Amino acid sequence: MDCGTRNSDVGLHVSTFLKTSKRLGASIVRTSPNAAATVRLMAKIDMAAVLEKIGSSYPDPYGEPCRKRSRKRLGDAGGLTVFGVNLQRLPPGAWSSQRHWHSHEDEFIFVVDGEVVLVTDKGEETLAAGDCAAFKAGVADGHHLVNRSDSDARVLEVGSRNPERDRTVYSDADMVAEPGEHFFRRRDGSPYPRTGH
Repeated sequence: MDCGTRNSDVGLHVSTFLKTSKRLGASIVRTSPNAAATVRLMAKIDMAAVLEKIGSSYPDPYGEPCRKRSRKRLGDAGGLTVFGVNLQRLPPGAWSSQRHWHSHEDEFIFVVDGEVVLVTDKGEETLAAGDCAAFKAGVADGHHLVNRSDSDARVLEVGSRNPERDRTVYSDADMVAEPGEHFFRRRDGSPYPRTGH
């Protein structure tokens, strides 16, 4: 097949391509010495290198039930911008968040291990390893997870990112997060003092 490229140019382009690919952490796979190179970008995230954030940025007293929770922001570590992925660890007694819903962000959770109780406007439901739940943007059904077991639970959280349009409403708290803001307000619009958590 003629691609309009001379053989000497191909060698130069392949050499540059191989050097760039190695610099980006890619592995080059060849099935034979004359076969075209196939690039596989190394997208594996080093879990040990991802910072684990413990606690909550909620204002007092709303942060207390979430103080022991921790999250590894895997989507950020992988450079994702359209959706976020977190691995959350909930020790016994910890809450994932205050009950809330989003105006413009979908959420999905998958229980990796352990057991949690999903609390929504409809009531409570136990979720075990392998169970999942989804929360569509704009549906005013506040939700959160509570670990009532005697061992840690890990939950994978996936959610779209639309911070400039999303309003988060906290069902059981006098608290909202408005679009484009990185702090919390009371429902009357007055801001809470920022916390250092």
